[in-house]
Amino acid sequence: MKNISYFDSVSDVSPKDYDLDRWLMETINPPKELLKKVLKYRETHNSYDKLQIPCVTISATFQKIRNLDNVKQHNNYIVLDIDRHSKKKKSNKCVDMLLVKELFMDHPSCLYCGFSVSGDGVYAIIKLAEHDKLDVYFEHFRDKLNHVGINIDESCKDYTRLRFFSYDSEAYYNPGARSYKIPVKKVFKVPNTVTNDDESKVNALVETLEGAGIDITCDYEDWIKIGSVLNNNFGESGRAYFHRISLMNSDYDSKKCDEKYNQCSKMGLNNIGTIVNLCKHYGLM
Repeated sequence: MKNISYFDSVSDVSPKDYDLDRWLMETINPPKELLKKVLKYRETHNSYDKLQIPCVTISATFQKIRNLDNVKQHNNYIVLDIDRHSKKKKSNKCVDMLLVKELFMDHPSCLYCGFSVSGDGVYAIIKLAEHDKLDVYFEHFRDKLNHVGINIDESCKDYTRLRFFSYDSEAYYNPGARSYKIPVKKVFKVPNTVTNDDESKVNALVETLEGAGIDITCDYEDWIKIGSVLNNNFGESGRAYFHRISLMNSDYDSKKCDEKYNQCSKMGLNNIGTIVNLCKHYGLM
């Protein structure tokens, strides 16, 4: 059982223990009364209707009241919110939320991904290797997602943050999600053989990676960025480079690599410097 704290509504100040898996399953196949509340809010967008919906805290459980002085347990989960509209925070007005769901669904550490209570935003729950570094993981995911044009809510780093009950019959739920640990960047020094021509530059970098046996795809978001840049610059001829770079990863799968390359064109990244900077990050240049 994965414990979370449950509240009957925003005004409820008494946390109650609840099972996270049960909560997530109910968002896919909800009790009639809860479904009715969510659908009513999606129809009216009235804040009063929203405040009547039950909510939980997922990153921590609480005793007595919901504040940092009453944390009973820190959980190894972070909830990433991608909101369509926001008055005070960065929004995602031009982001395809279905593509955002696909992005998280492919992440091996994603426990759950579905539409938020409004129906026009997405939230994902990522299983973490460490339970006491929520702010560190938040900054890591914020920076990675910013690179692909996705903004996440700043309050995701708050252990006390409430998550309203939502509904998504096609939500992604993976109880076997693997714990995610921020990769430690390895530094290797090898000769700089980059030329001015883009394809020659990429070819030289790939050969250098192969010679040193370095994996620059251990971070999933980096892998997506590499595929997008190669696809948008070289089309079908970039597929071989994508496979050669991906081969450095111990989880390499040829079929999945092909499928991901086909999807990467949707992300729209085309700056070769993205790959160059990744290689620099690993000390290759």
